[in-house]
Amino acid sequence: MSRKSGVILSYVLMVLEVLSTLLLTPFIIRTLGQAEYGVYKLVASINAYLLLLDLGIGNAVIRYVAMYRVEENKLKERQFVGVATLFYLGVAALAIILGCILILLFPTVFANGLSKSQIKLGQLLLFVTMLNSAVTLGSAAYNNILIAYEKFAVSRVASIVQIIIRIILTYVALLLGWGSVGIVLVNLIMTVIIRGFFVCYVFWSLKLRPKFKGIQLTFVKEIVKYSSLVLLQMIATQINSSVDQILIGSLVQASAVILAVYGVGTQIVQYFQSIGSSFTGVLMPGIVKLVERKASPIDLTNEMIRVGRLVFMVLSLIWCGFLVFGREFILLWAGEDNSDAYFVASILMFA
Repeated sequence: MSRKSGVILSYVLMVLEVLSTLLLTPFIIRTLGQAEYGVYKLVASINAYLLLLDLGIGNAVIRYVAMYRVEENKLKERQFVGVATLFYLGVAALAIILGCILILLFPTVFANGLSKSQIKLGQLLLFVTMLNSAVTLGSAAYNNILIAYEKFAVSRVASIVQIIIRIILTYVALLLGWGSVGIVLVNLIMTVIIRGFFVCYVFWSLKLRPKFKGIQLTFVKEIVKYSSLVLLQMIATQINSSVDQILIGSLVQASAVILAVYGVGTQIVQYFQSIGSSFTGVLMPGIVKLVERKASPIDLTNEMIRVGRLVFMVLSLIWCGFLVFGREFILLWAGEDNSDAYFVASILMFA
């Protein structure tokens, strides 16, 4: 039942995310203007690389916590949470250091594509989003623990509440004239509140506290060995999804407006991808249980085929519909200035 409710809440969350984009993006573009919106999207794509510092440990948290729950090995579970906590705190500190370096390099890298005022704005936005990434990474273990415990309702409902409040606060910030800085400040505040809730829930409701004593080196090696494979996938996905905007910003002259158009297209693609990927987090603990209970390769393959077939049918239907109605949708949604985003979205969705 928890998996079914998890899937339902995942899709409710996804629908809210899409609706928030549909409702807010036209207002954001018209409030910020094409140039500032382009800088905002460029900074978002740069900041996404800081989240690669997760190094795939997030998936390892889900796998090993779920595994130790099946084995009823509370000691190793607490030790693992201790390792994950120390790792993510170190990663959060590293994210701040790398973020500061990126802020210093920003004027040099984007001198060709952005004006001086746009560069200063980009540096300020990057500073705030860097702090957001540090908070996200520093508390990532506890969000994944909720998934491993199959507390999908807690995780998804909290995220749903976060989106609703963020929409309201973002709208108010834009009305007050805070611009893109107001948007990223709202995101930072909401991240701190929700992530703090996740940590408190794990400590006091699940009664799971990290244990930092007695951690063996072989234990750490096993985690790194597993997560390294996930890291390769994360790097490939991130390069495929974000490097294009960075190249446009650094190589194309007066690229802020172009980045705005490209950003509208990639925004559609991101939510298209989320329709398929929303299954993953919910199904992961169940797959771990199948493996730990020595399920046959045929059973595992059948599970993957069943899920893959369903996702493919849904994505294909959406893509075909976008080919027919997508251009008119973008004209109504983002305006004539962003009409070329139709070609960006159509090509990337097909890939």
